[in-house]
Amino acid sequence: MKNKLDKVAVMVSLVFLSQTMVAGERTAPLQVSATVQARARWIAVSSNEVTVGVTMYPNVRAQVWAAKGECGTPVSAHQIADSGIHKVTFTPQELDGTDQFCVASGDGAVQSAANRPR
Repeated sequence: MKNKLDKVAVMVSLVFLSQTMVAGERTAPLQVSATVQARARWIAVSSNEVTVGVTMYPNVRAQVWAAKGECGTPVSAHQIADSGIHKVTFTPQELDGTDQFCVASGDGAVQSAANRPR
């Protein structure tokens, strides 16, 4: 009786093994798609300089500027032409009377502000 059970166990193992090996040989094409969301991320902020990571849609530009209170209309804005990490340094004249840094894309998908340290 034990001998029959051993044979059945071996047969089940062989069937399982053959199925595993056959399954391992199969290939199929895989298609992947992703959606990238436009956004800005403040990486470093000092009293006169910012490093901002910007992800924008194709053919869109962004602006970075210093403002007082709310971002509003850009004044003396620095242009960002493409997605990536950008370091922007401001002159004392650009910073006079301001308390935050602002970034916005031309299509309005990216808008963010960071407090400017004193």
